[in-house]
Amino acid sequence: MSGTIRYYFEQSIGVDIVVYIAFSFLIIAETQTGIKASIKVKNNRFRSRPFGRMLFKLFTYTTLLFVLNSFSSRIKTPELLGFEVNPFQWLYYVVFAGIIFQLVISWLENLAVLGYSEAKGLLGVVLRKYNKWFEFDGTKNAENE
Repeated sequence: MSGTIRYYFEQSIGVDIVVYIAFSFLIIAETQTGIKASIKVKNNRFRSRPFGRMLFKLFTYTTLLFVLNSFSSRIKTPELLGFEVNPFQWLYYVVFAGIIFQLVISWLENLAVLGYSEAKGLLGVVLRKYNKWFEFDGTKNAENE
């Protein structure tokens, strides 16, 4: 049974089951800390809507990975100078890395709001390094105006 599940994830989503469990854990952790940060900062009371959003996010990301992996693994692409040129494979990895990166940034932001100084320091390092190319906290466009 576990072999069937492992095979399903590797073939349809493109990742090992352990990677998918870690990915799911990241979504759950980001949601949990987001709820706690919202309660701390805004004095919001607990509502069940974030759990529905968490499941929707997990479903949406899994579907996106499934679609991109299907394109990547099942569309024959041409070879150029002996190398297979597969833009869908590149797109799959870029999207997957982008999703993971955004979840980690959000998780670190939530932990920083909750008072974890280590998370705040690490978040600052990551944002300073990557805001040169990407906009994760809204400061890139503010610098250009």
